[in-house]
Amino acid sequence: MATETLLSRSDCPEHQRLRKQLNGLLFTYRDMLAALDNVSTIDEFEEAYERAEEVHLLFVRTRFDLLIHIQRHGCTTIESLERKIAAATF
Repeated sequence: MATETLLSRSDCPEHQRLRKQLNGLLFTYRDMLAALDNVSTIDEFEEAYERAEEVHLLFVRTRFDLLIHIQRHGCTTIESLERKIAAATF
């Protein structure tokens, strides 16, 4: 029987990559939404809105990718276990 090695999320490169991408998309989307207040025409608004929505969809996709990764890989579960053990150890 094969043994799978589970990593904590801090040791998991894929978890780190997805988390970094998720945070970057969130900040980009936030900035793009704020920029909607500075457009002067409806055409500029529509164009800016469409660009913001593209980033929003990438954010949602990345969030699902991260959740699927966590479910399959278990890195957050291991992290949670490590926290519980550390909290129980005085």
